Amino acid sequence: MSKTSLLSEEILTLIMSHIGSLSQLQECRLVCKAWCNPGLIIMLGQEITLKSELGIFRLYDLLVKDPSRGYLVKHLVFNIGDECSFVLKELLCLILTPNIETIKGDVSNEGFYVEFNKVIKRWPTRFRKVQQMTSCSEYSEEVAYRCAKDLSQFVCLTSLKMEGWYEHLSSLEEILKYCPHLQELSLNIHEESDDVLEPPAVMDWATSTIEERQYNLKNLSIQSSCPADYLEYLFYKYPNIESISIDIELDGDYIEINMDRIMRLIKDVPRKHISFTVAAELDFREIVQGLKAYSYSILIDNVLENGDFQLILAPMM
Repeated sequence: MSKTSLLSEEILTLIMSHIGSLSQLQECRLVCKAWCNPGLIIMLGQEITLKSELGIFRLYDLLVKDPSRGYLVKHLVFNIGDECSFVLKELLCLILTPNIETIKGDVSNEGFYVEFNKVIKRWPTRFRKVQQMTSCSEYSEEVAYRCAKDLSQFVCLTSLKMEGWYEHLSSLEEILKYCPHLQELSLNIHEESDDVLEPPAVMDWATSTIEERQYNLKNLSIQSSCPADYLEYLFYKYPNIESISIDIELDGDYIEINMDRIMRLIKDVPRKHISFTVAAELDFREIVQGLKAYSYSILIDNVLENGDFQLILAPMM
């Protein structure tokens, strides 16, 4: 006679937690009735990938019979493209609990995120365990700002990457004001306007708009573009920056309009990495000559296939 039923459910669950394969866990659940629930607990706690309507329905069918099982789900991957069926919306109500830790994948359906926010708002407790969330692959400014208001619920959100056409300082602040716990911030700014605010205007706007300065952020990274007024705003909002990385496309106008102010801002930052991409059609020597005024060593890091140069600025010793 089998003695497997003599083991407590807690011990069986602990033993099965060392089984990494979902297929093996499924086989374990078939051994006997006593193994069924421990196997299910471990299966639901592993990363679950939803990539078809059939998979969505199977998980929904499993959880709707006992909604408390939704608390066991910790890691989700959505690979459903632009689909957001009725069953998926119902499933979100079951699996989105404060016990969730990671939500990854590719979802480009606006309705998914609308439903996602509705479910989040129903919970009286905050989602303190969330470490990673998926994002919409097709950018919708309206959805982005609507979702931003819920970011304050994620108290473990300490690292954030943002990319978009932030045409005004207020566009950034409208999102960042909901992220008070950030320690790392990476910005990919698509802003090509030469209409850069002067320092007094930036300071007037910042002091009247920013409700509370944030002292936790230590690491700042900026790609594509870095207007001086945007950087002045960021240094005002985050006064304790210890490390900055700037990797942007450069031309003569940028140097003339922005460089003096940027170099003054980052002068006292302990750790900095500055790299520029110079288009092949620009006057390379003229740009290098303009950069020499800032007491940095200029190194050619790479020549790209299209002829563009990548430069690195290193502080002179």
